Amino acid sequence: FIANCVDIPNQSHGSGMEKCIKKLDRRWREHIYNYKTDGIIAVSSYIARQYVQRKKKPVVILPPLKDSDTLPIIPSTKHPSIEIVYVGVPFPTDGRKVDEEAYKDRIDLFIDLLTSVPDVGKPVHLNLYGLSKEQYLHVVTRHTQLIKDNEDKILFHGRVEHKKAMEAVGQADFSVVYRLPNQMTMAGFSSKLVESISCGTPVLYSDTSDYVNYLQDGKHGFLLNIEDPEKAQKKLAEILRTPFEEIAAMKECCRQSKIFDYRNYMDSLKAFLNQVNGK
Repeated sequence: FIANCVDIPNQSHGSGMEKCIKKLDRRWREHIYNYKTDGIIAVSSYIARQYVQRKKKPVVILPPLKDSDTLPIIPSTKHPSIEIVYVGVPFPTDGRKVDEEAYKDRIDLFIDLLTSVPDVGKPVHLNLYGLSKEQYLHVVTRHTQLIKDNEDKILFHGRVEHKKAMEAVGQADFSVVYRLPNQMTMAGFSSKLVESISCGTPVLYSDTSDYVNYLQDGKHGFLLNIEDPEKAQKKLAEILRTPFEEIAAMKECCRQSKIFDYRNYMDSLKAFLNQVNGK
């Protein structure tokens, strides 16, 4: 009996009844993971520590994986602007008012950062796929005027099919995975980061989960200090001035690295299964 653990849902928001149900659900799952399983596949080292600390058992850490041979190869195209892409749903978009603690991606903080960067000598566009402007502003009401003032820079494309979103990622100069460190973000691992690197697009990311164990700052993307906006602003300004030739080289490096190709993890999974079988 092997458990595949990919996240720890946030329990800090919702009604009192919802919080109680979430807590009971988590306790029940933790009991199963700790005492009933023969081995655990964890998406991050944080989850591995959470579920193996009470009872030693075989564990393997596997990030989300891809078959690099099936991904489209999109050649680097020189843009007159810097194109940044975000793909995903950063918070529930079903009409609820959502507390900031429930935000998975802090795209709102990245928009704050991007719009605070002084002119870099060329246009910069942030393209958001997965939610509409109306859905975004329903939750992030403080950005109503900011989005209006930056309509030419912050572009919402709404929900699109996955293939179209991946084409947009492959054609972009950078993608964004911007998350504050907390239990939910440290436990998970962004599949969008994996898809971006696998498609050949460097990532602007914050230090959460195990990203720094896989990506090299300046090679596969750039690490931004989400907890120090002043430092992040200065670094982002430098990034946005990166010449096209350097961006093209980074894109090729990401594509050729095959960091998240499943073939690179077959030996570790085989060793794990042998441990489980021996146990």
